[in-house]
Formats: sequence, structure tokens, C-alpha cells
Amino acid sequence: MAMNKFLRRNFAFWTQERSLTALLVYLLTSILLWIPLSENVPWEELAQDIIFNLILLAGCFSVTAPVTIKMVLYLLAVNAFLFRGLEFLNPQLIVQQMELLMSAMFFSLLGGLTMKYVLQDEESTSYRIQGAIVVYIIVGLVCALLYQLIHINNPEAFDFTKLKSTDIPFAHLLYFSFTIQTTVGSGDIFPVAPWPKSMVIFQSMFGMLYPVVIIARLVTLEIEYTKQRGFRKKENDHQYAEHHIATKKKEPSRE
Repeated sequence: MAMNKFLRRNFAFWTQERSLTALLVYLLTSILLWIPLSENVPWEELAQDIIFNLILLAGCFSVTAPVTIKMVLYLLAVNAFLFRGLEFLNPQLIVQQMELLMSAMFFSLLGGLTMKYVLQDEESTSYRIQGAIVVYIIVGLVCALLYQLIHINNPEAFDFTKLKSTDIPFAHLLYFSFTIQTTVGSGDIFPVAPWPKSMVIFQSMFGMLYPVVIIARLVTLEIEYTKQRGFRKKENDHQYAEHHIATKKKEPSRE
């Protein structure tokens, strides 16, 4: 009985807008943990797999979509999960390629569904702002997956000035992706091949324009709507007070 109640509450939470808050917190926490976990520790790969699979699960539950699209999202998540498990057991090139491709497709669809919610023609809320930030993080994650896909097919596509090994962990390209997107560009990783150079240009432009055009606009709309809600509340309170006074005046005296 208690378990059924817990499951119902859990399902109700993930079908509401505040599930975007949970997804945002989980994405930020996971990405920040991914780089420290890339150090040479015995449980590194297992911990990263657990984090990645939980991101897939949270992403599936956090968005609303038609049944067909939802099923595609679940199918991509399952394939990414299976190929990641196969990669852990048998790290062949084709398995790595399929895992990265399925993961990139999953997060692209998740980002598209979240962006559809963000751009809906309704009153701006804090959840839409959080959704916009989720999309920003997802773009950085998708670019990192594509950088990794390019790297495993062409180890010479990037110049890692501080790393001598050809076995580059995903966390390094995740770090590279977000330094490009935030236009920090620390300069320790360089794109060499044409495709990563083009992606770097696109991601840099996205990183500069998206916060200004989308996030700043949503924040401005949220401030305006908050002011309007405050004015409407004051007006309603004022009308209620006037109505109360008028009603009191119409009441017959009991003296």
C-alpha cells in the first residue's frame, strides 16, 4: 500500500512542470561530477555508466509529448542503454559508434521537446526559464557526444596539448564542449579536422546568441508577468474592499 502511494506520487511529480527542475539539477550535478570521475580510479567507468543511465531515465520522464514521439524517445534511451552496456563489456569501435549515435539522437529529441515547451505561446514561468537552461546544457552534451564520435573515427581530429594518450576520455571532450559554448576557450584542446572546426563555430555562435535571445527574453517576460499578477491582485483586493464597504452600507441598521 505504501509502495503504491509512493509510486503514484513519484509518477505525479514527473508528469508536472516541476520535473524540469529535477532534470536541470540532475544534469548540472552529473556533468560537474563527470570530469572528476574521469580520473584513473577503479570504479570510474561503472560510476559514469550509472550517471549516464540515470540521465536517460530522468530525461524520459521529464517531458510531455504525443505517444508516438514518447515511444521513439524511450526506444532511443533503451538502445543507448544497451549499447553502453555492451561497450562496457566489449569496447569495440562499432559498439562505441552506435552508443554515441543513439545517445546524441536521444538528447537531440529531448532538447527539441523541451524547446517546444519553452517556446509555447503561454505565460512565462520560472519552469520555462529552467527548461531553456536545460536545452542549453543538452546542446553542450550533444556536441560533446559528436566530438567523441568524430575523435574515435579520426584520432587526429583534435590536438590535445596536455594529453599524450590516444585514448581520450569523454570527460575531456565534455569539458571542451562547454568551454566552447561558454566562449571561455581555455586553449588546451584544439579542433584540427574540418568537421569539428565547423561544429566549434556553430557552438560558439549558439553559446553567445541563445542566452541573449531566448533566456534573457524569458526572464524579462517572467518579470513583466509577475508585475501584472501583482497589479491584478491589488486591483482584485481593491474591488473586493469596495464591494465589502458598499454591502455594509446597504445593510439595514439593527439599532
